[in-house]
Amino acid sequence: MANISSEIPQFSMDSIFSGAYNKRMAQRAVKERAKNAKPATDPEAAKMLESIKLTISQESLDYIKQMDKWEKTELLTERPKLSNAFLYSCDIKKQFMPFSEYLYKNSFYDELSDEEVKDTENLLAEITHGTDILYTLHGDNFKILSHSDATLELISSVSALNYFADVYVDGDIRDGFKDLIKQYEEYNSATLETYEGSRDYFDKQQAIQKKRYGFASFTPNATGDAKIAQNRIRAQAAIGEVSHTKEEDKQVLNAYKKIFEQLMCRMFGTQNAFSKLQDIYVSYCSGGNRSQIVTDELKERCSNNLTRTMSYWDKLL
Repeated sequence: MANISSEIPQFSMDSIFSGAYNKRMAQRAVKERAKNAKPATDPEAAKMLESIKLTISQESLDYIKQMDKWEKTELLTERPKLSNAFLYSCDIKKQFMPFSEYLYKNSFYDELSDEEVKDTENLLAEITHGTDILYTLHGDNFKILSHSDATLELISSVSALNYFADVYVDGDIRDGFKDLIKQYEEYNSATLETYEGSRDYFDKQQAIQKKRYGFASFTPNATGDAKIAQNRIRAQAAIGEVSHTKEEDKQVLNAYKKIFEQLMCRMFGTQNAFSKLQDIYVSYCSGGNRSQIVTDELKERCSNNLTRTMSYWDKLL
C-alpha cells in the first residue's frame, strides 16, 4: 500500500471512533443526502427560502462569539497524549476499537468491500472479547472470569492479534499495529496483577469453610441433585486451597504460549489445541489434584471460553 504512515499511533483524550464500517455507512449517507438535496436554484426551493425569516438575539450573537473564541483557543492548546491507546476509549468494553481505528487511518479498509470491513471488525472484536469481560460486571457485581480464565484469554488474544498482523496487515503498517498489541498486552496484564474473579473468591471461601467445619452439614450417601451439589462444593474447596509460586505461574504461561505457537504453525488443529490447553488449565488450577470431581469441575469451567477462543482461531487459520 503506497503512502501509508507506519507512525506509532498516538491518541488524544478526546478521540472518538465509532468503527470503520459505521464511519463508511455514515459517510455514504451524507453523500446520498447531498446528492438528493434540491439545488438553491430550484424555483420551489428558492420560494421556500424567501419565506423564511431568521432573527438572532443579541444574547445568541454574544454566545456565538464566545464559542468562536473558545474554539480558537482549543485549537492552539496541545492535547495530552496517552502512553497507552487502551486508556483513551470511552467504552473500555470494546478493545478492538484502537486496532480498527489504526487500520482505518492507515487506509487498510479502503479496498475492502462493506462485508469484508464488517467481517474484519467482527473478528477483531471476537479476539478481544475475552479481555473485555475483565471490565464487565454481571448480576450483583459478579466478575464472570476467574484469574486463570482471564490469563488464558489474554495469551490467546495476544497470539491471535500477532497472527492477524503477520498474515493480513501490510508491512508498511504492521509495526504500528504490533505496537498497539504490546500496549493492549501491557494494559490488560496490569489489570490482571490485582484481578480476582468472583469464582476465585467463592473457591477460597469454600476452602475456608472446609478448614473450619469440614463437610459436617452434608447428607451422607446423598443421591441425585444433592450429590451433584455436594461434589461441586468439595471441588470448589479443593480448588480454593491451591496456591502457586511465581515460577509455576511463569511455567503455565510459557506452556500456553507454546500451544498457540504450534497452532499458528499448523502443527495441529483447533480441536487438538482445545484438548491440550484444557489439560494444562486443569493441571494448573487443580494443583495436581487428580480427583474426578475436581477435574470435571475445571473442565466445565474452561469449556465455554475455550470453545469461543477456538472459534476465532478457526476463522484466522
